[in-house]
Amino acid sequence: MLVIKINSVEKTDLIDWSSFAKSEVLTNQVDTLEFEMKNYGAKIYKPNILDVVEVWNGSTKIFGGMITNIDEVVKGRVFRRKIKCKDYSQELDRKCVVETYTSQTVNAIIADILATYCPGFTAVNVSCSLTVDFIAFNYEQPSKCLQQLAELFNYDWYIDYDKDVHFFSKESNLAPFDLDDTSGKFVWDSLVLNRKADQIRNVIYVRGGEYKGSSYTETKISVNGSETVFTFGYKYADISVTKGGAAQTVGIDFIHDPALYDCLYNFNEKAIKFRSDNKPGAGVAVAITGLPYIPVIVKIQENASVALYGEYEFKIIDNSIDSKEGARQRAKAELYAYADQISEGNFRSYETGLKVGQKIHLNSVVWGYDEWFTINRIDSIIRKPDTGEMEHTCSLVTTRTMGMIEILQKLLTMEDKKIEIKKDEVLDKIETVQEEVSITELVTKYANISIAEAISVSENVRRDPWGAGVINLVLGPYTPTGDSDSKRPIWLDRGAWIY
Repeated sequence: MLVIKINSVEKTDLIDWSSFAKSEVLTNQVDTLEFEMKNYGAKIYKPNILDVVEVWNGSTKIFGGMITNIDEVVKGRVFRRKIKCKDYSQELDRKCVVETYTSQTVNAIIADILATYCPGFTAVNVSCSLTVDFIAFNYEQPSKCLQQLAELFNYDWYIDYDKDVHFFSKESNLAPFDLDDTSGKFVWDSLVLNRKADQIRNVIYVRGGEYKGSSYTETKISVNGSETVFTFGYKYADISVTKGGAAQTVGIDFIHDPALYDCLYNFNEKAIKFRSDNKPGAGVAVAITGLPYIPVIVKIQENASVALYGEYEFKIIDNSIDSKEGARQRAKAELYAYADQISEGNFRSYETGLKVGQKIHLNSVVWGYDEWFTINRIDSIIRKPDTGEMEHTCSLVTTRTMGMIEILQKLLTMEDKKIEIKKDEVLDKIETVQEEVSITELVTKYANISIAEAISVSENVRRDPWGAGVINLVLGPYTPTGDSDSKRPIWLDRGAWIY
């Protein structure tokens, strides 16, 4: 029996099973689920965006994810909600990965990414002990990191409905049954196959970044003794310079004071610069010794495919590849996927146990095929909700194909790969710190206190303190100094009463 739970609460009785549709897709695309809910009478439950949805077929969970879209419409007196869900890949990509990894296994890299950036996700079914020489992720979503790791070794991956990452070799994940003429495991007249050769690539060029070569000495000769700048063929690390066999002190151009060094080195210009008072004389040799940065360029071809179809060349540009071995791995993965013609197909089945990423064997005398395919998509609808019987339409490929979504995603990823990140480079991790400060104030209110005070006022009136009719006139302005001062001001430019 099929059961749908939303936030762990069963809501099966609200589901219109005729609207149920589930799509399971391999690798970098997401699994989706759509269904409609009916509200009428006392059934008024309303789900919310990002609620967790689980679908169970008996004791088997066949979907787990979150609601990402709700369309609401009224038909008569029935309120219908069309629910769209995505698997947990939406939650997986909530953070961006900013890490570099050197000489680590894929198992270790994925475990670190999940522990650091994807809490709640596990790596129980990650199975790849191959070592990655160097890889850098500069603010990339975890799903894109997994995809890049898968492309390095031609692996596949997906997230199951318990938030566990499956990362596996395409050769080791087998379907529970074969497609043959007698077993009845699929609807016989539903099998469709087609062949095409529009994606053949059998000669691969990989242009990576740069790697440090072995110690190398390059020499230039001063022609006339007037040169102060000597340009060399490579950029060097860990350099030493001699002039006429004598060791020179070396500074960095535009950083160090030239007066304190015999010469300055400009890495980008690949040049040694001398002061005019220290320039080499005519015929004097200037030698630089160091570890040259050499461009990563490799060419790999699949001879059997070339003999059968002719040459189909393809280039890969990825500045994050900084070794020839890493470039060869990337080229071999591309050849594995595209060196042969592509066979695609689909069939319908009522059987359980099929998963995307599984290899399924088509062994049919009637069809005349004995060939292995990979299941890359499963679309499921309900046949009998009470028994849990479903009809699955499975899409098959013999090798990887590129749909429009994958092409657009690839173009976006290629833009990121134009940024060159060296092994000794430190990626900036930008953190935002938010803090809250709580301030409390304690106010104590006291009862009003009455204060009574007695004030005594007395008056001392002095009349004619210096004698009756006694007055002393002075030119103004003048301010008397006190009540005993008999002087009074008079102004010549105005009238005055004399008394």
